[in-house]
Amino acid sequence: MIKLLKEYRVFLIAYLPLYIVLMLALTVKTNYMIDVPGEINPVNAVIEIDSQNTQKGSFNTTSVWEIKQGTLFQRLFFERIPQAEVYPTPEYVISLSDIDYSKQGSISKDVSITASIINGFKAAGKNITYHYEGKYVYSITKDTKGLKIGDIIVAENGTLAYNILIDYRDGKTTEFEIIRDGKKITVSPESVTGTALYYDYYVIDSSEIEFRINSSNTEGPSGGLLQSLAVYNMLTEFDYTYGYKIAGTGTIDINGNVGAIGAVKEKIYTAHYNKVKIFFVPEDNYDEAYSAYKNLKTDMKLISVSTLNDAISYLEGLK
Repeated sequence: MIKLLKEYRVFLIAYLPLYIVLMLALTVKTNYMIDVPGEINPVNAVIEIDSQNTQKGSFNTTSVWEIKQGTLFQRLFFERIPQAEVYPTPEYVISLSDIDYSKQGSISKDVSITASIINGFKAAGKNITYHYEGKYVYSITKDTKGLKIGDIIVAENGTLAYNILIDYRDGKTTEFEIIRDGKKITVSPESVTGTALYYDYYVIDSSEIEFRINSSNTEGPSGGLLQSLAVYNMLTEFDYTYGYKIAGTGTIDINGNVGAIGAVKEKIYTAHYNKVKIFFVPEDNYDEAYSAYKNLKTDMKLISVSTLNDAISYLEGLK
């Protein structure tokens, strides 16, 4: 081995620096996030309804491929691709472990699916009962003690946690009743500092028609609108897909309001590559979505909505 290395030492000296640079570029992470067009995902593969109603087309959520901290090579490569987005990774994202980052995506996805089922049932005129459980902790600052991502805050000082603002940087004393890992515990006033962000968490008690939720590879809340439309369609006799491939994006709250999302440009490209016929986009994201859409040669319809009812009204108008 030593003789071989000596024989090729000139070659090694010449190419070793290049090899080192290449390996660093391919492996060392940078503080830049990358969003790239992904795929569309049929909602009925995740939410199943015990209904005899059929559909010829499909309602689909839209996902993107996201890199939390891209390598130098990935950053330089995707910066030259107009369909991708490269931007500084937020500090709070860098501070999260991969486990907590994934947990955040799962939390927002779970909350989104619950809200979607409730909205779909209500829009279709089907009975569904549910109750408010508490604040689902989604994010915490570095100085937060006493709370963890995934906790559900049920009450503050004995009061239902519906209207509380979770910010204790001013040293406010409080006591939380929380659900952690399925068990109710109390967090003492001395152990709570910092700031937590949260989702309002609802639990479905019963429904007129049975449903099932299957596991999914996607995360995040942006499928809310399309999930709601899919549930609505599965509960109505008329098929509002019209045989089309329908997709879109947008969060949904318990009252059917559609909220803005990220990576909308990449989702427009994703829909285009997957031959989507109708794409729903939140009103607050429309300008950004249109900036990508206008450069495409496509017959896809880009529809701006601010509520679930807006989307249903558009589909009803196609009859």
